[in-house]
Amino acid sequence: MTSNALARLREQVRCLERRSLPHSIFRVLPTGLQPVDDHLGGGLKTASLHDILVPDPLEIGSSLALLLPLLARSGQPVLWP
Repeated sequence: MTSNALARLREQVRCLERRSLPHSIFRVLPTGLQPVDDHLGGGLKTASLHDILVPDPLEIGSSLALLLPLLARSGQPVLWP
């Protein structure tokens, strides 16, 4: 693939991605846990789908203890399937 074709392909992908929209604002919601926020580039991206996997059913409560206050601070609508 030539560099010109690759550049055109990258531009097409960029146009398909949400962040290329002029009204789309890239924001993050910090988790408050510095190692996690550092790994995520500042926190959870807003207007994005996130999947929190819990390996042990007994740990669901601890993951909710992290997640629910975080979502409450966001002040944004949350889809909880």
